[in-house]
Amino acid sequence: MVAGLGVAARDVMRIVRLKRRAVTLTADEQARLAPGLAAWTSSRAPRLAWCAELDTPAVLGFTRPVIALPRAQVSFLSGPQTRLVLLHELAHVRRGDDWWAL
Repeated sequence: MVAGLGVAARDVMRIVRLKRRAVTLTADEQARLAPGLAAWTSSRAPRLAWCAELDTPAVLGFTRPVIALPRAQVSFLSGPQTRLVLLHELAHVRRGDDWWAL
């Protein structure tokens, strides 16, 4: 049990560190990458941010979630593909998957 709590604490600290290092998208980037996304948000509206330390998009929760996007990956996606990625990550926020994973 102690080992499990240690692993959970390590994971939470990693998420906190990644959230601190994530760079919020500018208004222009949000308008280009996530038009109309606000209509899909829940009461836990996430912040969109770039995170160079991730290889794939991820939700960094818990109380104020961040949808973290790796800039290198998003640069290869078309507008509709990026929207699908964002909607997929938003589904994780809406379901509270961050809390379930913890």
